[in-house]
Amino acid sequence: MKARISGLYLKKGWYYYRGPQQEGVRPAAIALRTRELSEALRLIGEITSRDYLEATREPMAALVEQFLTAKRRSGAHRSDTTTRTARTALRRFLKGFPVAATAVEAQAVDRWRGDLLDEGLSTATIAGYLRYAQSFFSWLVDRGKVVQNPFDRVTFPKSLPTKRDLVCTRAERDRLTAWCLHPDLKAALMLGFHAGMRRNEILQMRPHWILRDAHGWPRHIRIQNEAAREGLPGFVVKDGDIKVVPISTRLAKFLVFEHRWPVAADFVVADHYRPGRNKYRWDWKRSWRRHVRACGLPRVSPHVMRHTFVSLLLSGDPARRPRPRSARGRRPRPPRV
Repeated sequence: MKARISGLYLKKGWYYYRGPQQEGVRPAAIALRTRELSEALRLIGEITSRDYLEATREPMAALVEQFLTAKRRSGAHRSDTTTRTARTALRRFLKGFPVAATAVEAQAVDRWRGDLLDEGLSTATIAGYLRYAQSFFSWLVDRGKVVQNPFDRVTFPKSLPTKRDLVCTRAERDRLTAWCLHPDLKAALMLGFHAGMRRNEILQMRPHWILRDAHGWPRHIRIQNEAAREGLPGFVVKDGDIKVVPISTRLAKFLVFEHRWPVAADFVVADHYRPGRNKYRWDWKRSWRRHVRACGLPRVSPHVMRHTFVSLLLSGDPARRPRPRSARGRRPRPPRV
């Protein structure tokens, strides 16, 4: 019995296991997360049989990069933006846990969550960090690098629901576009309010996305994926599907008569801003805040443009509303006499 439990010890009522040295390196202690001796012996048997100790010597930063690479190859991360967001969250996690993956405990995760709350981060941000870390440890469990996922016993903070009703009226929309003196910001406002495009879609919009009729008049915007080429990064639509958005007369007049971008431009909006390390090619945060405050609408965020576009579209002429999927292709019934 003594040989079977070599390296097993009790600390504050919980069992831990530290395996024998391998090549002069003593593995990190593994928290078995149990108070029962029989359960601890069973877990030690699994650890020994699956050779978990070999994985404890692998740095957790290297495991994070392997995890991100696996997610991209499997298609779980559809775009580089998702991978960058996950890497940012996991790097934040690594700062709080400079230990081996097997040494991460649920109690320490709870303390880390409390530290993030003390820093003033929003509950939505903290929940995002926790979920990316939980996904990372689930990946480690599936590949036999850790015994259990410490995040399965952690209570995630409840974030406030998104305010879907936060929209602008027609007057507020027109005030934001009419009072804007910054040409690139005004183009972003027009595309957001009149085409419902997301921020990154606006900044990644290419001239060939604009589809014209036989007379050269803009009719549609084709939001599509773009492969990386020299000097320009690739772009993947958020939901992975190509979208075709009709252009209103007001937006078409703006694109033709007011927003005249260079003929050889790579981007329709703010072509002089080149892609860099930041998530967005052009960080318009300062210009945006200054403009919405000058208009008396500091509550308006960039995504409100998309909410406003959909709300005004559905509240307008019923004939112009998008039909539900079940009603497409059906002819309207004649009225009863």
